[in-house]
Amino acid sequence: MAVRYVLAIDGGGTKVLAELKEQASGATFRAQAGSASISNDLDLALENIVKVTRDVCQQSGAEPSEIVTVMGVAGGSSQSLAEQLTVMLKLIYEIEFASLQITSDAITSLYGANLGDPCVVIALGTGAVGARLNAQKQTKLVSGWGFTVDDFGGGARIGLMAVQQLLNDIDIYDLPKSRLTIRLSEQLGCTRQTISSWLKQAKPADYAAFSPLVFSYKTTVRRQKRY
Repeated sequence: MAVRYVLAIDGGGTKVLAELKEQASGATFRAQAGSASISNDLDLALENIVKVTRDVCQQSGAEPSEIVTVMGVAGGSSQSLAEQLTVMLKLIYEIEFASLQITSDAITSLYGANLGDPCVVIALGTGAVGARLNAQKQTKLVSGWGFTVDDFGGGARIGLMAVQQLLNDIDIYDLPKSRLTIRLSEQLGCTRQTISSWLKQAKPADYAAFSPLVFSYKTTVRRQKRY
């Protein structure tokens, strides 16, 4: 079949977005689903990528064989993970595009930010990474090693630090002490058993879900200090 569509997919630790454009008419079709970080959870990422792909194809009537696809997904800079995703799409879900390129979501953001001209981008979401594109089209990533050791400023890292504060309170006082840790304990519990159970199952997006709570608490503190 002739190539009639271009599909762009952007996936991170919290959500995946897809936009399909028909070249002749310019008509666009969009879909959204949950986490699509192939480095954090390849199976879940695959499931959500398939979901948005099928959604935009159903909206447009397009067949995968008519689509040129570019995916910028967390973990996409790993060649082995990108190859696994490509194979799984084809063998498990029978989705084979006219062409498919998979790269890191930081790289697609880098090219999109200044239409391919040299620039520097700081990408903040569930994770955090810096990226540079120079005049020779060479790219470089800084940070983005994962929230347990890096990704300062990302949602998961912020949530992790809040959870660590709750653990400190439990260790020292046997109960949460600050307004922030009290609110966290309402979701995680305040016993070793309940917190340990949560920690064993928690994914980066689960930690990132606490970042709005942290910012809400910080805003409250600042407002109080003004008076």
